[in-house]
Amino acid sequence: MRRIDLEEYVTTYKARARLAWLQAQSARLGQPRSVRRRPRSDEEAKILTLLARARLRRALATGELTVIGPRRYRLRVFDKSGDRPPAGTSTEGG
Repeated sequence: MRRIDLEEYVTTYKARARLAWLQAQSARLGQPRSVRRRPRSDEEAKILTLLARARLRRALATGELTVIGPRRYRLRVFDKSGDRPPAGTSTEGG
């Protein structure tokens, strides 16, 4: 049996396998997915990170996203009024 170096195999075929998987998924869904051909610039990556952090802070401040536990979150998607208590909580005394 032939021996294969795992590191060499992964570096050689990982990009091809990912592209083939994306193409298969887009064919299955019936919609082509555009693949980014060039890496993001450092400036673009920083700007996108800042925007994502601002979006996270805003969601936490408005109550759209609630931290339930160390790795658990609740995302409110359809309740835009904000006047109802979060699901699973009681407004009655007890």
